[in-house]
Amino acid sequence: MQKFLTRFALCYFVGTTAPWFWFELPPFTYLGSAVSWFFEQVTTFFNTHLWHVKSVLNRDGGGSGDTSYAWAEYFTIVLCSFLIAVVWGFFEKSSHENRMYWTRTLVRYFIAFNALSYGIIKIFGLQMPEPSLSRYATYFGDLLPMRLAWSFIGVSYPYEFFTGFIELVVGLLLLWRRTISLGVFIGLGVFLHVFMMNVCYDIPVKLFSFQLVIGCLYLIYLERHKFLGFFFYQKANTVESIYQPYFKSKLLRVGRLIFKSFFILYVIGGSVFLNLSWIEEDKAKANRPHFKEDIYKIETYIVNSDTISTKSFTKMDWNDFIFEKGGVGSIQSKDSSLFKHRYGRVYFDYILITKNKTVEFRKTAIDSVPVFVLNYEETKNTLILNGIINNKKVYWKLKNTHSHFPLQDKPFHWISEANR
Repeated sequence: MQKFLTRFALCYFVGTTAPWFWFELPPFTYLGSAVSWFFEQVTTFFNTHLWHVKSVLNRDGGGSGDTSYAWAEYFTIVLCSFLIAVVWGFFEKSSHENRMYWTRTLVRYFIAFNALSYGIIKIFGLQMPEPSLSRYATYFGDLLPMRLAWSFIGVSYPYEFFTGFIELVVGLLLLWRRTISLGVFIGLGVFLHVFMMNVCYDIPVKLFSFQLVIGCLYLIYLERHKFLGFFFYQKANTVESIYQPYFKSKLLRVGRLIFKSFFILYVIGGSVFLNLSWIEEDKAKANRPHFKEDIYKIETYIVNSDTISTKSFTKMDWNDFIFEKGGVGSIQSKDSSLFKHRYGRVYFDYILITKNKTVEFRKTAIDSVPVFVLNYEETKNTLILNGIINNKKVYWKLKNTHSHFPLQDKPFHWISEANR
């Protein structure tokens, strides 16, 4: 039974950790594409005849890891791991201990890879960035739980830095045999918290974070006698590390060191470089011509020479404008006919053509064709927009509100004489 479980564990973790996707380099990307195509065929087959998660599986979740395809694929991996483990038992010739070593090595590097990657991006404050002015202006009740969670972390960079630092420590501890047990133990607490946050705030990476928890539990189970002895019997551990490699071949010993060095350089160095490049991109966007960052109140609105009273505005009308640095902005409205609606506001990208005094409004930054183009006239406290939208001549006179939210100040008090 134990041999069957080790065979199953190896198959399961190979499927769920997907090591062919770890490195975005040509040999791995080609392998990843081939394996991904094969998995898609197998998953589609089992979903059609067995799982029935959905009649048509959605693979592109736009950042979501909990798509119908992801769940169908996970069920398929579990089933195939079981079947392969059964069939493998009839032809097994490999060493049980050798298989155990490769399984736990795969799992710890999987956890280390993600702990380092997510830890570094949090240290740079880029996973949950500072909420935008549009987010600050969004009604609390319009937010979905995920955006609320993202925002409350993004408001406090020190907190995000702390969580990232702990994840970074976990990743580093997992890289050296003497500290693996400590790294796994801390990692279980870290990733169990991440998983519970994903579940409780409906963040769509539940399946992925669950794999990190399962990986930590698996490694702790393998060293259960060490942990039980330390925490309950106050016994010092004298057992040799289960992560000690036993390679008779010099080529394998050298290869292990080369891979480990490459892994550390790629994950840590690559993550730092990638985050620095994102910061430079954000700086470049912020330096583009833009309107003064503010919430603009509509003073005058004219359509085809008819003045529309702002008191008659409904939730489907455009009730205000927000322009931000980086060529992004939003409008308080639930009208999604022109722009994407999210949390009570519609969001747009804009490009100022200062030479012609025009502004191009686009759905996204990558769109080559604007939704519409307006003329603008900007003064110290007002902004006038006019032009043609949907064959209607429109005119807005907007006024700066010089808005500032208390949450933007991020107050901190060691002494609080009253509950605020």
